[in-house]
Amino acid sequence: MAHHGIRTVSFLSLSLSFLAFAPLPQAQAGFCARYANTAVWQQRENIRRNCGYRGKRWHLNRGGHRLWCQFVPRKVADRETRIRNRMLARCPKLTVIKPRRPNPGPPPNMADRCRDYANRVVEVYNRYARRGCRLSAPRGFTPNYAYCKRVSAMQARQALANLEAEGEACLANRRNPPVPARRRAPSAQKQTTCRLDAREALNLIGHYRKYGCSLPGPHDFTGLYEA
Repeated sequence: MAHHGIRTVSFLSLSLSFLAFAPLPQAQAGFCARYANTAVWQQRENIRRNCGYRGKRWHLNRGGHRLWCQFVPRKVADRETRIRNRMLARCPKLTVIKPRRPNPGPPPNMADRCRDYANRVVEVYNRYARRGCRLSAPRGFTPNYAYCKRVSAMQARQALANLEAEGEACLANRRNPPVPARRRAPSAQKQTTCRLDAREALNLIGHYRKYGCSLPGPHDFTGLYEA
């Protein structure tokens, strides 16, 4: 009888071993693969959030999770998944501090364009200044660079063209300075009238001077005539 009992126990052990390595139905295999993937992801969240959970249900052994799932009912495996989810929900999430974005500055094409513009303005300004023309644009690089960043590319090109035109106009005026208008000589009638007015004014000045009065304006004939 004892020998028969030993043979029975050996048979049962071999049967369980066979069941452990026997292929599972496709539906059960797929369920347990998903269960294992979820369990591994939950453990990674446990580590990432620094929750500190430990024990048999918290590890990264995907094969161990899948093998355990194969020997328990689905509702037991689902309950383990829900327990881990509830524990993760109680664990505070990490506060992710987003780094401040540095000021990128103007786009590279704008920086290059404005650098060229400022250099051109300085070159034009100095070229005409050497020939005696002082233009209206700022002389230095920095203010012209700042101006370029505030306006469009078309406005900057127009400003540079206007500056060139201003310099050429200045040179043209220096080569051909405007002739001052000649003062036209008064007519004979006008001269006669002015002489009479000047003599009358001199008589009035002499009259009031007798009484100690000093009148404003010229007191001589030539000054009164020109006036």
